[in-house]
Amino acid sequence: MSVKIGIGIDVHAFEAGKVLVLGGIEINGYPGLKGHSDGDVVVHSIIDALLGAANLGDIGEWFGEKDPKYESIDSKELLREVVNKIVALGFKISQVDVAVLCEVPKVSEHRTDIVRTIEEIVGAGTISIKGSSPEGLGSLGRNEGVMSYAVALLEV
Repeated sequence: MSVKIGIGIDVHAFEAGKVLVLGGIEINGYPGLKGHSDGDVVVHSIIDALLGAANLGDIGEWFGEKDPKYESIDSKELLREVVNKIVALGFKISQVDVAVLCEVPKVSEHRTDIVRTIEEIVGAGTISIKGSSPEGLGSLGRNEGVMSYAVALLEV
């Protein structure tokens, strides 16, 4: 057996008037995230980690922000496409570990729903999600947006 590892990072600023989507779920009470799609930084970082591990480029190459068919798209659809491609190439998704950096919302309050939603696409028992606060430092600490890091492990 051989293993491949990839890392993904995504960050988006908050934007009033949009629905906040993190890890494929809507979270009420906060502004949404700017982005050509739904701005879901959690799913975007997972996509980049999976693509990196499979040596398939990055999310921008697959789903360009200038392409109108991806405008406001549900990022779970993009994740499904990437997972289907990776599985078709003979990879098994062994683990995806995600760290979300933001002051709000508190990721721990939504962890169960996020894990359930992502595992429906990626596979049961493969997802770990945790949140971390920037403790008031920088733009994220001033509640200007959300950042997500993901690491993916594939087996061949």
